[in-house]
Amino acid sequence: RGTGYSGTSIWSKIEPEFVDNKFINNDFRFENEEGRFMIAKFEEFDLINVYVPNSGTNFEYRIQEWDKNIQTILERSVDKPLIYTGDLNVISEPIDIWNPQMLKNKNMNFKEHNGLLKEERDNFSNLIKNIDYLDVFRHLYPDTNNKYTWWDQRQKMRIQNKGRRIDYYLVHKKFIEIIKD
Repeated sequence: RGTGYSGTSIWSKIEPEFVDNKFINNDFRFENEEGRFMIAKFEEFDLINVYVPNSGTNFEYRIQEWDKNIQTILERSVDKPLIYTGDLNVISEPIDIWNPQMLKNKNMNFKEHNGLLKEERDNFSNLIKNIDYLDVFRHLYPDTNNKYTWWDQRQKMRIQNKGRRIDYYLVHKKFIEIIKD
């Protein structure tokens, strides 16, 4: 739907009851015309697929608007399972990056260290710790390392498996039984 650089899609063998690029719940409305947000409602669960803005190009929007709106959506979606997935453009834990010592860098800036910044990681951690969503992969495989979803192609890092895990599936912990793998 979007007209910009970004885009998401949802492929399903089951036809959703509803698909849109906006979330509306009582007095709250979130809409994204860039193609970064898509919600599909199914009988048994809802699914939100996103391509989170990279903080290197729009730090304030990412931290102050996008992340806060997503948190509101996840807080309000507790009646039935909601799977929140996509390229979240953030490193959750040191195990999710090939060189975890980078996370200790005190001189990070949003242009060069997007996905690693304290503000991004704190916002993601808030989803896990304060509103009880689970990182499904880390829940199922707590000690598995060297499993990444992004590599710097310009530096040919995939060949060396020097990557980052920035793509996730999150679900509220009270619905973890719907996850098989």
